[in-house]
This record gives sequence, C-alpha cells and structure tokens, in this order.
Amino acid sequence: MIRNIGDITYELTYKKVKNINLRISDGAVKASAPYGTDAGYIDGFVASRARLIRRALERAAQKHTLPEPNVSAADAVSYFTAVTKRIYPLFAGCAFPFPKIKTRLMKRQWGNCRSTAGIITYNKYLYGMDERLVEFIAAHELAHMVYADHSKKFYALLDEIMPDHRARRAELSAYTIA
Repeated sequence: MIRNIGDITYELTYKKVKNINLRISDGAVKASAPYGTDAGYIDGFVASRARLIRRALERAAQKHTLPEPNVSAADAVSYFTAVTKRIYPLFAGCAFPFPKIKTRLMKRQWGNCRSTAGIITYNKYLYGMDERLVEFIAAHELAHMVYADHSKKFYALLDEIMPDHRARRAELSAYTIA
C-alpha cells in the first residue's frame, strides 16, 4: 500500500518480521512492518527518519545509471586481463600467482576475489568506464589476494599500491547499475 508523510511517499508492506524495516532502493522508499502494526505508528517511524530518507534520495538522484554493456564475454575478459596485468607488477613483493580472470553481470558489486581459488571476477558493467576506476577495482581485488578481508593491513597495502584509491572509490560511487 502506498502512503504519504509530508513530501515522502513510501510503499508499506506487512510481513512476518519483528521490526519495522526501511529501504531506499532505485529512488523508491519502502517500509515493511509486522502484521498488525498500526499504520499511523509506521508513518511516525518514517517521519522520524525523513532527513535520512531525503539525503539518500538526493544521493540516488545524483548517481549515473549504467546501461548493460554490449560486449562479448571474451572481449571483456581480454580487457580486464590487460588492466590487471598492468596493476599486478605493483604487487611483486606479495608473491602470489597471476589470478584467473572472469567476468559476469553483477547487481551489487564491481568485482570479487576468491583468493584461495586464485580467481578475480569483474562486473561486466565496468567495461567502457574510465580506466582509472577499473584500475582501482583491479588493485582492490589483487589486494584481496593478500588479505581476504578489509582489515587495516588490507588498506595499508592498498594505500601503498594506489595512494589515490579513496578518490577513485569516491568517483566510482557516483555510478549505479541498471
């Protein structure tokens, strides 16, 4: 059911949950609540978070939505392999073999690393983006070949390899996947 509180429109769904949950996705505000919860109480909950909701909607409106890339799997793997080969020498002191490169369409991440299997998978949506951003993902995933988590050691290594990685990450956060 669609509800309005001031300038905020949200979709309310009753579910078998314990708490009121609020999600902002693709410019839409959604709330789920336990069966039997008074709608006025939920309206108050949403209103109490109006500032947070407005900020999230503003950030979402500023993002650039990427269209699905029109590239073959072989061309994408070739491109990401080339970028990774340029970044890999920066990790020479870390002693791990060059990873196998894969690609696929992903909705929630730009890349992932399976360090024990020696595989890095790139999101196909990166294809055609500014190469600096692809290099950042390559460095980030290669750093996972050394440290599987996002520990202080992981970020220290990334700081050493790519001192401007935070700026590149900020640039990348301006994009969203279709």
